[in-house]
Amino acid sequence: KEELISLNVKSLYSSEVLERALKMAKKVMQKGSHVFEIEQTKKDGKSILVEVSSRRYDINNETYVLSLVRDMSERLQRRKERENELREKSLFMDIISHDLKNYIAAGLAYLESAEFVSENIESSLQNVLDKTKTSLVRSSSLLNNLTIMLKEDMNLKNDLSKQHVLTIVYESISSLHELFPNKEIEINIEKTSKDLFISADRLCIQLFLNLLTNAVKYNSQNPKKIEISCEKTMNDTCIFSISDYGKGIHPDSREEIFTRFSKISEKSGGTGLGLFIVKKLIDRYNGKIWVESRVKTDYKKGSTFNIELDLV
Repeated sequence: KEELISLNVKSLYSSEVLERALKMAKKVMQKGSHVFEIEQTKKDGKSILVEVSSRRYDINNETYVLSLVRDMSERLQRRKERENELREKSLFMDIISHDLKNYIAAGLAYLESAEFVSENIESSLQNVLDKTKTSLVRSSSLLNNLTIMLKEDMNLKNDLSKQHVLTIVYESISSLHELFPNKEIEINIEKTSKDLFISADRLCIQLFLNLLTNAVKYNSQNPKKIEISCEKTMNDTCIFSISDYGKGIHPDSREEIFTRFSKISEKSGGTGLGLFIVKKLIDRYNGKIWVESRVKTDYKKGSTFNIELDLV
């Protein structure tokens, strides 16, 4: 206490902060009171964020300033946690927007198909309408599930549970065919064990669906060929590989494609969120993702997305 009392007020601030501190002091003198946040220097030289509440008093023609200083470290930590929470919520709102657009696009494609039906119009039209309804129901389900997760304040760790690998793969493929009803898609699944389980949630389907969607969108050939495999490693992990026959990704661009609003091609017409969402979900599951050329000597002959996740 004695050491603190012997210090000049200026001793509590670094040279970088001192100028702002003096400006705050002038505001106190002008306004009569002021509350502000500022960094103060601890005895060990480290800085901490404090809240200073100052008030001017005029007593017997003398001016006094009383300042109450509160350590804001805990509040700052809570603020950072809140910012992280908001970022997570922003991510899931991106997922809602991205995937709803996909399902709605599929619904529109089915409706366009109805205009060209010429034979057995009643049964064919009913089939188209049924598929349209399924697509829109899926989008409604997706919205409901994610809204529930947001209301539960993003309790990330507790949301993860045991998920069957093959179930995720097949449900992703089923959704893919619904998204592209008029495209010829050929999918080959190999080296996939029936007894593999990972720690994830239902959003994992969206992860694989986004990769499969890109494999279709960026392939101008017909049929749209996709190869899927899943191999168990010696480290109790599994590596998913999804290979496409599209235009490929230049090695120098493979890191940036996972950033928000980045697109593999400007002609794609997409939102640039698909691979960003993939990366965020991989991080959510404590996994890894990397991109290779399907043909090692020629990146223009398609890409292979590899995902490594822990087995349970």
